[in-house]
Amino acid sequence: MENYKYEISNFNPKVASDEENAKFTNCCKNLFDNEKDFKYLSFTGIKHTDELHSYWRETFDPANKEYLIVKDGLNIVGLCIIIKDISEKFEILGMIVDADYRRKNIATRCLLAAEKKAAKYGFRAVHLNVFCDNKAMLINVIKLGYKPTNIEYHKRYDGEDLLSLVKYL
Repeated sequence: MENYKYEISNFNPKVASDEENAKFTNCCKNLFDNEKDFKYLSFTGIKHTDELHSYWRETFDPANKEYLIVKDGLNIVGLCIIIKDISEKFEILGMIVDADYRRKNIATRCLLAAEKKAAKYGFRAVHLNVFCDNKAMLINVIKLGYKPTNIEYHKRYDGEDLLSLVKYL
């Protein structure tokens, strides 16, 4: 097995320094607003703004949200956003890996790390949504045992469908 050099860790914007938050915000904007990947990550087609990231930082509550970041040295190369609502479900709200770091099992390792967190918190399933034209992500999650549960037609701003999936732990 390949030697895994990337570090997956939690990021809490409430306790991070201003410098760390600025780096996180820039990373999010670069990853999420990348022209090639943007359509897989946005329902609305509206680019991320500094105001949006300020709102995310100000409303961050570690009791119901987590950010997993993947680092290669000092660079953030991946991000997984988790929503945990004990009365509802454990959901991966979004995940992105820098295009230069793909095909290195980073997304798989993020998903597995999220699944471990879900089990640790007592959840019995992990939920996520994937736009139907995001073939790479669909293949990845299906290989990991996620099963389709629902489809919402014309959910994205350009009319693409959204597939809901679940993996029972």
